[in-house]
Amino acid sequence: MRVKGVCGALALIMALSMPVSTNASNVKGASISEIITNPNTTVETTQVTDLSNLKVDKKSITYYNNTNAVVYADDDAGKAVFTFSGVEDIFDDVNVDVDVSYTGGNSVKLEYDGTGNALTFSTQSKYYGKNAGKQKIQVKFTNSDNETKTFSLKVFAYNLRQRTDSNVLLAKDKTKTVKLERQKSTNGSWRGIKAEKVTWKTSNKNVAKISNKGKITAKKKSKTCYVTGEYENYTYYWSVNVTTADKVKVIKTAKNIYATSKYSQPLRMRQGYYDCSSLVWRSYRLIGKYLGTSSRATYAPTAAGIAQYLEGKGKTISGGISKSNTDNGKLIAGDLLFEGGASNGRYRGVYHVEMFTGYDISYIKSNGKPVYMNSWASKPDGRYGYGTSNDFVCRP
Repeated sequence: MRVKGVCGALALIMALSMPVSTNASNVKGASISEIITNPNTTVETTQVTDLSNLKVDKKSITYYNNTNAVVYADDDAGKAVFTFSGVEDIFDDVNVDVDVSYTGGNSVKLEYDGTGNALTFSTQSKYYGKNAGKQKIQVKFTNSDNETKTFSLKVFAYNLRQRTDSNVLLAKDKTKTVKLERQKSTNGSWRGIKAEKVTWKTSNKNVAKISNKGKITAKKKSKTCYVTGEYENYTYYWSVNVTTADKVKVIKTAKNIYATSKYSQPLRMRQGYYDCSSLVWRSYRLIGKYLGTSSRATYAPTAAGIAQYLEGKGKTISGGISKSNTDNGKLIAGDLLFEGGASNGRYRGVYHVEMFTGYDISYIKSNGKPVYMNSWASKPDGRYGYGTSNDFVCRP
């Protein structure tokens, strides 16, 4: 800095006699007499940051990594933030060197960033957690006079996930409790989180409500909504598909046939085997719907035969599995998708039938709203996309 005149020199003398503040100055390169006799003397100063008042708000922090693919995370999710005080913008202070080291090994791989007075840690697996455990951290501050101050910190990184499948199927007035759970170490056991610590919400209380303990109660049949659980800056989603008790029975039967049987057209009616139309027919037969055959029938019709029967009864759903129908939840668990257009001489060229088992959640948009995808009894979720011009849906 440049000080001019006696008044300026006296001001400097007074300033030097005052107590040292957080950011003090050592005057170097000129004596006071030189400043008085030569007002144009240039004085070089070096800032010395006083570390004695530096403190941190806490010594250990627990934070969470998400392990689910479908989740909404706000800006603070998956972060451990230590806040320092007593020195202004300590991590941006050019006169202070900061050294961050993992003094207890590297059980959790951390990324860190110091800005202003905040030291923020997260793992590389923030959104798809794999590294869980404890990490000891040492943070050492050194000022321009080589004075130091060291903090010993701990970070506990836990993994977090949905314990309950995200696709919930319920009959009216039936209930299901959904849960979250956490893992304290990468190879450790998963333990449930108390439901009272989670904020539960429903998108439509007339379709399904949810209690403060995570218990869903289905209210209106043939409808779909979603419920959410908010915890540690993450929001988890469950789609709730409400249908009739009979349709729930049909869907569970179809899924069981698929899970326990082998695909074979020649052996389709034998125990332990199935094809697409026999799976659908045998499942619906349990609730007294024979899809074009008599109650005494022992052999399932073809997919084309089932399609012809249902269309003849006016059971076709306008729009099929179009994007509009999917986005708005127009299909009902138990509906049947028919793939047509083949040159096989059968009704509408139908060559396959698949049972719709409800909506699952594909992903979450930036506004926190979920995007639905179709689920099927014997095919992966979203298998058929939004269908083709030759596909159509019927409701038995």
